[in-house]
Amino acid sequence: MTTDDLVRQAAARINARNFEVALALCGRALEEDPRSIAALINRGSALLGLGDPAQARRSFNRAINEDPTIASAWDGLGKAQYELLQLDKAAKSFRTATNLAEDPALSRYHRGLALLLAGSVLCWGSRVRSGECRVRPRGTDRRQMP
Repeated sequence: MTTDDLVRQAAARINARNFEVALALCGRALEEDPRSIAALINRGSALLGLGDPAQARRSFNRAINEDPTIASAWDGLGKAQYELLQLDKAAKSFRTATNLAEDPALSRYHRGLALLLAGSVLCWGSRVRSGECRVRPRGTDRRQMP
């Protein structure tokens, strides 16, 4: 089985929330190609699913070291940092993912995550889909917003 096959199978297992099998598949893929960015990103996602954000952060950092232009690696790093309560670092990672994302919807998603960590984002109805959000500064009571 090729590295690409293992990576595809790992992604399918992650989508099925079978993180242990996904992690094993990523391990096999990384044995074949230790620099496989997709395997490193999938490994990080599986580790997040298993509740190990510290190891996930290492995996996403390795992927970023291989190619710092992959938005999903920065997104995963931001999620791991968020889980580790490294909120300022997570916001920076999400902003980087925003700048790298080629899909406008994905870019709005990452922008929302960065804003959420900078304060609080209030979105409603169709504005969620369009990316129109209101930012509530940290410490402001939601009832004080119009």
